[in-house]
Amino acid sequence: MIKKISTLVFLLLVATVNSQAVKSKAVWYKNIEQAIDKAHRENKKTFVYFSGSDWCKPCIELKNEVFETKIFKDKANKEYILVNIDFVLNRNKLTRNELSYIEKSAEKYNKKGIFPLVIVLNEEGKILTSIDGYKSETAEYYIENYLND
Repeated sequence: MIKKISTLVFLLLVATVNSQAVKSKAVWYKNIEQAIDKAHRENKKTFVYFSGSDWCKPCIELKNEVFETKIFKDKANKEYILVNIDFVLNRNKLTRNELSYIEKSAEKYNKKGIFPLVIVLNEEGKILTSIDGYKSETAEYYIENYLND
């Protein structure tokens, strides 16, 4: 009997941990317009991250130090639809349509070519917040100082 109870408790713990892991997973889209539409339907804002994931050191640090944390993922899941417009160094990894899309997105939202750049959009696609660069802040600092309206 004790063995059965122990097994049941173990299975419940595993299920709880797995469900928490799923909840703190962040989903990043690649299309701003689709994200704005989804954000509108879900009464959220659109969070757009312009990065250079394979060449921009501050971009990589921002992703690792802020975007990969549980505190950021929890906030993002509640308030944002996430988009990553990634300017990879090796353009051969992108299709012609992908390359065209990221260039058009930059023309509209990142005219100065700043990396990393985070913008938060309202449901009409208007910029509410713009965050240039990354200065090695903690996730808590980043959220408190840049993402709390």
